[in-house]
Amino acid sequence: GALSPKEAEFLKGALPRAIHRNCMSKPKLSGSLSLHLQFLQAIPKPTPIFTTKRSALDENKRHITGYRDPFRELREEILQGLREKLGHVEEDAWVAVALEALRAGERDRLIPGPKKKTRLSSERRAFAVYERAIESLPTAKMYMRYAEFLRERLGHDRLSEKAKQEISRRLLDLFRRAVAAQKSGTVHAGGKFAISPRLYLIWADSLIRLGLPLEAAEILKQSTEEYVTCPGPWIRLAELSMRGIYPTKTT
Repeated sequence: GALSPKEAEFLKGALPRAIHRNCMSKPKLSGSLSLHLQFLQAIPKPTPIFTTKRSALDENKRHITGYRDPFRELREEILQGLREKLGHVEEDAWVAVALEALRAGERDRLIPGPKKKTRLSSERRAFAVYERAIESLPTAKMYMRYAEFLRERLGHDRLSEKAKQEISRRLLDLFRRAVAAQKSGTVHAGGKFAISPRLYLIWADSLIRLGLPLEAAEILKQSTEEYVTCPGPWIRLAELSMRGIYPTKTT
């Protein structure tokens, strides 16, 4: 007989899962980051389920009550594979997991509940992934990916001032932890320290954004001492000096 809607929806998700599992059973394929990401990108977005309620102003308004997502289990399996199979060797595996956590948080935020959910609650889901990432894979690139994410989120206009303050604190704390990792000598990637020239630049720009240009100049000066032939920090330091901002110790 004909399948019921629930049975049809189950099969819609079960068949791609079987294909994915068969593919990932091949060792040469399961270790491919690009293949994991292609599977993840191929999954359709969850479809919102709406209901209509009459507001206090006697207007009909649509509200999201949930999402129809026949591929939820497939998505979770792919994310699990990224964490467990590639999380110890591929920084961008964690980037993908964090992005999915952010998207899931944004979807949940749109569902009305007893407690109002803010954008910051969505951001925190991604923060938690990145925190786990730098514990599992404490490389220069992983610190960089986390810093880039925080800086990108900091630039969103829709975030509240409270959210921006928390992200700024997280960003500065991340830099301090990178310094500690560098001093301990525990974080290396291809012979480079945890604090790469680009990470120094993000650090300096963050300090400037927070109204701390002198501290930014100090950080840039430190970068020019560690990476003498890297032009970026030198140029940024020169730009600050043109504004009359100098590090305490100059050569």
